[in-house]
Order: sequence, then structure tokens, then C-alpha cells
Amino acid sequence: MAIMAKKIIAIVFIILSFTSLIRTTIILWENFLPDFSTRYNSGILLLKHKDPYINLNSFTPENYPPFALLFHLPFSFLSLQQAEKIWLIISLFSFFLTLIILCRFLPLSFFKFSLFFLLSSISFPLKFTLGMGQINLILLFIVVAFIALLQKRNNIYAACMLSLAISLKLFPITYIIIPFVKKQWKLLFITCYFLGIFFLLPIFFFGQDITVYYFTKIFTSLAFGSSGGDYYNQSITGFLSRLSISSNIIFIIKTLLFGIFLIHFTKSKRNHFYMFSLTTLITLLLNNFTWQHHLILLLPVYWYLFKSYKNNVSLFLLFISYILVVINIANPGIFINSWYRGIILSHGFFGMVLLLCLLLSLAKKNSKDSYVF
Repeated sequence: MAIMAKKIIAIVFIILSFTSLIRTTIILWENFLPDFSTRYNSGILLLKHKDPYINLNSFTPENYPPFALLFHLPFSFLSLQQAEKIWLIISLFSFFLTLIILCRFLPLSFFKFSLFFLLSSISFPLKFTLGMGQINLILLFIVVAFIALLQKRNNIYAACMLSLAISLKLFPITYIIIPFVKKQWKLLFITCYFLGIFFLLPIFFFGQDITVYYFTKIFTSLAFGSSGGDYYNQSITGFLSRLSISSNIIFIIKTLLFGIFLIHFTKSKRNHFYMFSLTTLITLLLNNFTWQHHLILLLPVYWYLFKSYKNNVSLFLLFISYILVVINIANPGIFINSWYRGIILSHGFFGMVLLLCLLLSLAKKNSKDSYVF
């Protein structure tokens, strides 16, 4: 009887998940997708032989790598309304593909899957990345495909996925640490080979000036700049900025934490999914800015721990971490003058810290790496 009840509840969760996704799609179907419009308008400028990094007048300045502009360029041959609809469909399809890959390599019970599907479908980071027209769900699919292929020791395809992710949005370059620590030199060589191809393609199509301008102007400002204490920045930079900590001290703290991470990482003999999860977490925590839509990239980390942990206390803490990461304060301005603003407006940061503690605790409990899937 209990088994039948769980199946019924799981089916209800699945129905609610699809209902939420369909509702979100209907709401966004005729809506303006701001970030996607920036890529779209950049493509229009490229077709007119103009540099979008300089000439763009859009919702946000163009700061994606040149290959990402080439990736988005075909959409500029359509009307903006047509392109936005296709992009929305591709993003949702990428979300489902990600779940399929995770089911294949880290299978959950039907009940656990239905619960995870529901919680992810109603999360703010998912709705935010869809509503903004961000590339995050496509990137999520690519990096999960990379780690799955790496687990299967398929070096060529894994390297292709990793180099593609880096070329679309530079922060996945931190995943290179995984094959480096594992001494997978062939994989690193193939990744560099594909990166070279993806680097040269925009030069072939647009000329070298756009690429040079990006890496000398845009990339440097992204690498060393910060959005400060803006609410939507949930990295440690955002948290410490909201506490009025100076930028120099923030830099020192982040450098020390990154050093500790590297020491742990080089001594770790964990499986690829653990190393992937740890790298994702550290990247989002220590980044200069981690917008809330970036937090959708934590889904595989939660899946991994949901799969690994069995005791109720750990699962409860995992749930608390997830709630902190996926909620949104609709009007953060009401806390701006309160003494506790640095805490309450950093819920995503604290959720990631708790998630990191759970991940490290799992590694300690499984010192013999018995949780390879």
C-alpha cells in the first residue's frame, strides 16, 4: 500500500512539474527576453560588419565571447519574435536532456526523480534564466554531457563538450582542473585543439579586431571587475560587499579560499562527479559575480548529493540549502537600510556554503571513494 501511495504522489509531482513548465512557457511565449535580445542585436550588427562590443545599444552591453556571438548568429536571420520562441524551446529541451543524462549516469528512484523534477521546475533560477533568455540551460546540458562522457572515458567527445562550454561562456575553464588533477593529458591536449578551432572560427568570419577587442577590453573588465553588493550577486564577493568589506580584503579572502580548494582538490582521489560538483560550487562561490540565474548550474550538484545521501538529517539539510538557493526576494529594497541586509540578501550564498559543507562531508564519509556510479 505504501509503495502504491508513493507512486501516486510521484505521478502528482510529475504532473505539477509539467504544469509549472507549461505555465512558464505560456507566460514567456510572447514576452521580450532581454539577454537574448542582446545576442540577437549583436548578430544584426555583425551582419552589417560592425563590432557589437562597441556599437551595441541594447538592454545590456555585449560581454559574451566571440564564439558565442557566432553561435547566436543564425537567430539574427529571423525576426526577434520568432528567434525568441525557438530559443525558449531549445532552452527547455536542453533542460530535459540534462535530466535524461543525469538519470542515465546517476539513476534515482521514481519518487526521488519526481520530487527533484518538481523542485527544479518551480525554482526561481530556472524561471529567471528562461525569462531573461540566458544561455545557462544550454550550458548546463553541455557541462553535464562533458562530465558524463569523461566518466565513460570518451576523451574526444568530452574534450569537445568542455571546449564548447568554455568558448560559449569562459567560466567553465575551471573544469580543466579535473583532467589536470587526474593527469589525463590526452584529454587536455584534445581540449586545447578544439579550443583553438573555436577561437579561430570568429576570426575567420568576423576578422581579428573583434576578438582582440574582446580579450583586451571586455574580458579584463569581467575578470577583475565586480558588481559589488547588488542583491542578484550571490557570490562571496556580493556577500562581503553587502557587509561593506573593502575590495582588497575580499581579494585576499578569495585567494586564500581558492588556495585551500586547490590543495584539497590535488589531494582528492574522488570520482569525476564529485570533482565536477566541487569545481562548480567553488567557481560560483568565488566568482566576482554570480547572478541568481547562474545558480541553475547547481542542479547536477544537488542531484549528486540527493543520490548519495540516505539519512534524513543530511537530506533535510540538503533541502534547506536548495530552498536558500532557489528562492527570490521580490523587493530586496525593503532590507537595504537594515543591519541584517548582508545576511538576508545573501540567502543564495549561504545555501551554497551549506551545500559545500554537505559535499565535503560526503567525501569524508566515503574516503575510499565507494560512491563511484
